[in-house]
Amino acid sequence: MAQKIKKQIKRSMPLFIILCLLTSTASLGLVFNFNFSLLDLHFNKPEARAQVGDQATTTVTVLNAEPEWAVYPAELPISTSTSPINVGYAISFIGTANDPESDSYYLAICSSNSVTASTTGGPPVCGATTFCTSTLTVAGNQATCEYSSVVDPGAEIETEDWYAFACDNHTSEGACSVMSQGTNEGVLASSSPFWVNHAPIFTGVADDGGQDPGNDYTVTATVTDSDDILIGLDILTLDVCSTNSWATSTGCAEVTFCTATSTSPNIICQWATTTPAIDGNWNYWAFVKDEHEMPAAGNSQTDIYVVNNVTPTVSSVFIHSSVDITLNLKNSSEVLATATAVIADNNTCHDIVGATSTIYWSGVTNLHNCTADDDECYDIAQINCAYEAGSCSGTSTTATYICSTTIAFHAIPTDGGGGNYPYGGTDWLAAIWGIDDDGAVGVATTAPSYAVHVDTLLALEVQETEINFGSVSGGTDTGTDNGTTTMENYGNAPINSTFQGDDLWQVAIEYIGADQQRYGTTSITYASLTYQLGSTTPSAPRDLDIDKPTTAIQTITDEVYWGINIPAGKVSGVYHGTNTIMSILDNNGW
Repeated sequence: MAQKIKKQIKRSMPLFIILCLLTSTASLGLVFNFNFSLLDLHFNKPEARAQVGDQATTTVTVLNAEPEWAVYPAELPISTSTSPINVGYAISFIGTANDPESDSYYLAICSSNSVTASTTGGPPVCGATTFCTSTLTVAGNQATCEYSSVVDPGAEIETEDWYAFACDNHTSEGACSVMSQGTNEGVLASSSPFWVNHAPIFTGVADDGGQDPGNDYTVTATVTDSDDILIGLDILTLDVCSTNSWATSTGCAEVTFCTATSTSPNIICQWATTTPAIDGNWNYWAFVKDEHEMPAAGNSQTDIYVVNNVTPTVSSVFIHSSVDITLNLKNSSEVLATATAVIADNNTCHDIVGATSTIYWSGVTNLHNCTADDDECYDIAQINCAYEAGSCSGTSTTATYICSTTIAFHAIPTDGGGGNYPYGGTDWLAAIWGIDDDGAVGVATTAPSYAVHVDTLLALEVQETEINFGSVSGGTDTGTDNGTTTMENYGNAPINSTFQGDDLWQVAIEYIGADQQRYGTTSITYASLTYQLGSTTPSAPRDLDIDKPTTAIQTITDEVYWGINIPAGKVSGVYHGTNTIMSILDNNGW
């Protein structure tokens, strides 16, 4: 066998040389882009075919590479224990990823460490809750997504873990990055978790009842806040408003009655009512927020505060403008007298609906509560008390009222002059009652320094117009045939009188002297009449006992009887004269 091989080799040597030449040519052909196939070079072996090499194909599937974090995800804005995200508010997340195949990617923020990439190029799906997913973002660019309304994780849960993934948009083999919770999870503020703030729970409001104008109202709001496990109680703010309109940043839209802060479940707020304040029931609305500008669940709560009706107060009571009262005679028009006062009401002057008054003598029983009597006490009804125009306007508390009446001729005099001893040291005063629309009444009287007097009025009226002595012969007198004068008291004091006469003349030719007349208080003979009439000066007071009238219908009179003597030799004819009777104060007869 070996011999055969040797022989064969010998026979093949020329062929080997040819093969080498061909190989060299093939190599040169490769250089000059000639196409040769070694597989086509073969030898026909007479006994067997030898193979110098073989080939195996290779196969590998290259998978889509997952994105890689270039900038770790972070919260935006950053939440902290002192700056949490309010439930229902928004928090955003940012992050930047690269992709080996330059695929674009989605930023997904999940509630758990679980996510599934899309197999069609769409956004991924979180294994639990998807907080947010960004729009498709070019690799290498920052992606942003917003958790637009943070869901309450639970009443006492104040943090929420988040898990971030960058998932590409490969159309058949979507891949997600390794999970990230930020640069330093649980330590760095921008990393997981984010802090959650719950709304306070506002359940009710109450106040301490009705108050007078100017007094304080106390309002108590009942509020609870569950955010007290990790960082303690929030500071809560209570606003009490005049209307049901409020904003967390600016507070009450209109009037703010009061604002208070507290960490207590009960927030107490106080405000004083204005003075004046209209009485009645008034609504208020209460709103609560926490220190993170989170409005309370339960806003608003409303209740009623009550402004009490207060009694009017009366001051500056003047009688007759502080001027003494001079009366008119009986049967003349009575003198107008006034009482004025300033009436104040802290429910505003518009709350005052009227006034009544009394003008009274300071010695009367029960003073300003006296029983009406024209001698000493004058009641003035509401209809005769008028508001002075212009004295009450806007929010003023005061109004001026004027009450009027007339004073009878016989009202008790207090000037104390002329021996008027019984009423010396007394005077006249006024009282005014102010009345409001709820019937509350206040009263005040004239200060003693502003009291006035009613002047003494001494007056009489002779009812007869003439003393007619009749016909008397010269050298005789009237005897028992007396003339009469009836004198009536027309004033407010008991009176006596003085008498003075003129001579009686007959046409300036002859006269009869005034002293020929005699008078007295009883009807007797001329010779017995008590007094002789004087002609030059009034006589001394004659005690007639004409008492003081105490009512307008009383007629208080006394009579004087007259006689005359005609001296002998007087020329016959009619003689005329005038007698003057004057009233003077009598210390008796009050």
